[in-house]
Amino acid sequence: LRIPFLDALFPDALFIYLVRDPKQNLSSIIDAWRSGRFVTYPTLHTAHGPWSLLLPPGWRDYAGRPLEEVAAFQWTSANRWILQDLTDIPSARRLVINASELLQDPARLVARLCAFMGIEFDVRLAAYTAKPLPPSYHTLTAPEDNKWVRNAHLLEHVWPQVRDMVTKMNAFAGDDMPPLPGDLPPVTRSMAEISARVGATGSTAAMPRRNQDCPCGSGQRYKACHGQLR
Repeated sequence: LRIPFLDALFPDALFIYLVRDPKQNLSSIIDAWRSGRFVTYPTLHTAHGPWSLLLPPGWRDYAGRPLEEVAAFQWTSANRWILQDLTDIPSARRLVINASELLQDPARLVARLCAFMGIEFDVRLAAYTAKPLPPSYHTLTAPEDNKWVRNAHLLEHVWPQVRDMVTKMNAFAGDDMPPLPGDLPPVTRSMAEISARVGATGSTAAMPRRNQDCPCGSGQRYKACHGQLR
């Protein structure tokens, strides 16, 4: 979030703007707060514990707000500043990519990034990206398409302001990347039940793993029952 500063220091710098499906991104921010593992300002107290992750200007107004509002504030603030500052960077020195591209075809996307940066996509890098990529060091749980469902009831509350930012991000990216989804899928009864479980405990630990029995008592595995989008 120091794009003008970095640009002044390194006038030939290249900027890669990595974006992610907003419902997944916001859900991850909420989970990160709940985990207590991402505290960045221990002395800044909020209704949800010490402040975690990004501290945008205006944060004091959110110290006592619901967690989903804090997450949406952090997400929209970050992307608003990035869009504003990257607009002043020549288009040849910036690239927008969608995280879904990295998950679906790592080799193809990394090769594209190498071409943008003028770095050789050599045999070793090609071999590494041909294998399943390990989770990030800071990953709480492995990526799954439906992880956001655990916080579905919270995302509905803040989605209007999220949708407006998604529109701006897609317009800025243009043909650089597959567009981000601007609509939140309807929250079905099964999704709401799962979401309510997490809301009641305030912990992602209440969520079963994909191959565990579904807590609804159906006798099916979670991934084949309430763990799938309907």
